[in-house]
Amino acid sequence: MNWITITGSSNGIGAALAEVFARNGYSIILNGRNVSDLSGMEKKIGSYGVESVVVNGDMREQRKLDTLIQKSKEKNIVLLVNNVGYRCPGKAVEDLTDVQIDEMFALNCTIPIKLTREIYRHFLQRSDGGSIMNINSIRGLEPKGNRSIYAASRFAMRGFSESLRQEARRNNVRILNVYPARVKTKPEFEYGWSVDEAVEKMYQLFTGKS
Repeated sequence: MNWITITGSSNGIGAALAEVFARNGYSIILNGRNVSDLSGMEKKIGSYGVESVVVNGDMREQRKLDTLIQKSKEKNIVLLVNNVGYRCPGKAVEDLTDVQIDEMFALNCTIPIKLTREIYRHFLQRSDGGSIMNINSIRGLEPKGNRSIYAASRFAMRGFSESLRQEARRNNVRILNVYPARVKTKPEFEYGWSVDEAVEKMYQLFTGKS
């Protein structure tokens, strides 16, 4: 049985992506902060005849991050999806607090890098390698006003991911980078990709059918 880990999979893109993989026979390590949403996702995943493991908690807590890494190694995952992130506040730099700046870099860059490093190390020990999908943002490609710090965190993750991809090619590890524009994950979002369309494209990227 093939296992994958998806961070931030209690709702939104992460939850929808978990369902796509479950429908295609993958068991899922779920992660998020909303216990109720995670419980619902656990039931949904089970309805597809596959298994799931829940790692509840904020990845900014080292012990929670360590637990997710441990579970991912125990299940010998074939794919890590770095989906957790800080939603863009759409504020000018002078209006951002120190806490907001720190959290943007932590969730959009530092935590995914730390998690990737440990799972990459695990994949290097396997003859069949593995895959890491980093879900970034269009702001990681195109800067925009009132997005300075958010774009900086996304550009940083892009630099890491693109550089790691060059290293990983020779080690049978795939680094898949995704830069979605607006995805309609909330009722108030009037434009953008549908969630189903977006996650199907991500699944096809992993399978090589995109």
